[in-house]
Amino acid sequence: MAMLGFMAYWGEYGFASMIVETQGKYTATIGLVRQMTTMGVSFNVIGAAATMMAAPMFIFLMLMQKQFVRGMTAGALKDA
Repeated sequence: MAMLGFMAYWGEYGFASMIVETQGKYTATIGLVRQMTTMGVSFNVIGAAATMMAAPMFIFLMLMQKQFVRGMTAGALKDA
């Protein structure tokens, strides 16, 4: 549940886009979307930013992989 809650919070775009008005307070997702303009899309900048946004979650998952797998399989195994 903590992982799902963190992922939902990390990618929250709709709520943050309504509240944040100044450019200095943009969240990562708002900043990523603001890179798309009417003049074009800079895919290399968006790709690099998306990779940097995903890196902390990927590192966390790699560090907690054993606990994550144990939690996923805990309900699937039946005690004899």
